[in-house]
Amino acid sequence: MGEQWLDLPADFDRGHDYMPEIDHFLTCVQTGQKPLVTPEDAANTIIGGLYALQACKEKKVLAILSYTVQPVFVFKLASTTYGK
Repeated sequence: MGEQWLDLPADFDRGHDYMPEIDHFLTCVQTGQKPLVTPEDAANTIIGGLYALQACKEKKVLAILSYTVQPVFVFKLASTTYGK
């Protein structure tokens, strides 16, 4: 398949609240620049959000136990050849 870019759909909302973050991520993918947020940071944010969602569902305060997210894989688009 090789490297391939897809155009955003015509109805894509450029005013999306996370557009600066999306633009930064795409710039990093295109240039190889190191992202400001690590995969571990992102995973920890998701875990915190999941705890918050569960707390709302249960209508109680939940204690977030200590945890450490370890990187599981390295994903480098620029040098990856797909389909081999």
